[in-house]
Amino acid sequence: DGSSHRGPPAPGCMTTVRVNRRAAQRVAAGHPWVYSSDIAERGSAQAGEAVLVLDPQGRTLGAAHYSSTSQIALRLLDPKPHLPDLAFYRQRIGAAVGLRRRLVRHSNAFRLIHAEADLLPGLIVDSYDGHLSAQFLSQGMDRDTPLIVEALKEETQCRSITARNDAATRKLENLPLEKKVLFGDVPAQTTITLNGLTLLADILHGQKTGVFLDQRENYAAAARLAEAFQPRRALDCFTSSGGFALHLAPYCESVEAVDASAATLAVAAKNRDANAIANVTFRESDVFELLARYANSRRRYELVRSEERRVGK
Repeated sequence: DGSSHRGPPAPGCMTTVRVNRRAAQRVAAGHPWVYSSDIAERGSAQAGEAVLVLDPQGRTLGAAHYSSTSQIALRLLDPKPHLPDLAFYRQRIGAAVGLRRRLVRHSNAFRLIHAEADLLPGLIVDSYDGHLSAQFLSQGMDRDTPLIVEALKEETQCRSITARNDAATRKLENLPLEKKVLFGDVPAQTTITLNGLTLLADILHGQKTGVFLDQRENYAAAARLAEAFQPRRALDCFTSSGGFALHLAPYCESVEAVDASAATLAVAAKNRDANAIANVTFRESDVFELLARYANSRRRYELVRSEERRVGK
């Protein structure tokens, strides 16, 4: 029930971890991490525990989540020596909710919590029209899942919460890869509005947390670029659910969108049809092989987008 986290305990109740001078200087400059190699004394710190971080002279640097396996051994939570309780998570999540309400337009799906950017390192939460999809990526956030779920319910009045804990980075924290529903009922597919477009999201089985919501602003930026240059043809590599291709479509004569996953392309085609877009063609192919063929045949596009990683990897 998280009762052990409630209340602002005195610093003496917290396990202390002492760091070297280099780490102390980085923390003082605002860096949110301390690497394992910069820890001088770990004491009795346990996996996922919130600990009190001290500099070489014993001065308090703040509270942090401790990881027993990752090279990122400490993720700073607060310059004050307080354990993260329910009130802490309510305050941080409430601030993130307020910020998104001010910034997000023409979308009912967006990144609600972005780890360090929202002073919640190791926690990602995406909102799909009130259905939340979360990734608990550190031992500390995984340990505090019950508190975080309660705070999310209170601050967002969400319809459901799903843990998409299948991200490979959890292996670095010695955490299991899993997907599970933490609260409410999750639909097999939910329809969302993203920058004015209608898209389908599969929260339990889609890429990342369902859709690449962290690309929402980049989708809009690509559309502005296409509007400015009015390219005749565009190529979207690793298209996934078709986000970039569909945003480019109004400003191009034709868009070719490529992905190796037939299942992903089927969803992308549904997204295209839901928006009555006629000038996007989806192609199932290994992107690198296709690009090699296109290079050899001197095929040209005015606008090309390619992610650094392959979808599904």
